Amino acid sequence: LKIVHVPKLPTFRSDTNYLLFNKFYYTRLVMKKIFFMVLITMIITNIFAQENGENMTLKDQATGLTWQSGENDTSKMKYDWAKSYCESIQIAGKNGWRLPTVKELLTLIDYKKVDPATSLEFETIYPSYYWSSEVTASYDQRIWAVNFKNGAVSPYKRNYSTHVRCVHK
Repeated sequence: LKIVHVPKLPTFRSDTNYLLFNKFYYTRLVMKKIFFMVLITMIITNIFAQENGENMTLKDQATGLTWQSGENDTSKMKYDWAKSYCESIQIAGKNGWRLPTVKELLTLIDYKKVDPATSLEFETIYPSYYWSSEVTASYDQRIWAVNFKNGAVSPYKRNYSTHVRCVHK
């Protein structure tokens, strides 16, 4: 039988450095917990609460509009096709979808962000132009479109292809 001497580990509990480290560690731990509680609360009470993830819609609590979260399979389309597409789709069991107005599209823009200029959690969003339903006053063949790269509004020719985001009241 061999006796092995195991040294006694030093006790630092009364040491000032240990107390400072322990206080720092505890404060950090509490801050992490608070951070995650705030983050979870923000997600749960998000202004744009996900209405039905399976059916790809987002409900804007501020305006009462329901937005298509996913994009159509073709991604870009000409204005007349985009208008027909929105009028014919059924999402989340709802008919009556349409192209949004310029004002409605602009409610999605966050001018503090760029590329894309939105803080919404859409399933897909491209930093590019999206069709509105409004024809320009000066020329019948141009439709207003909103750029989700920087929030710009520009007239687009009706026969150009760009992105579509349908809306439901």
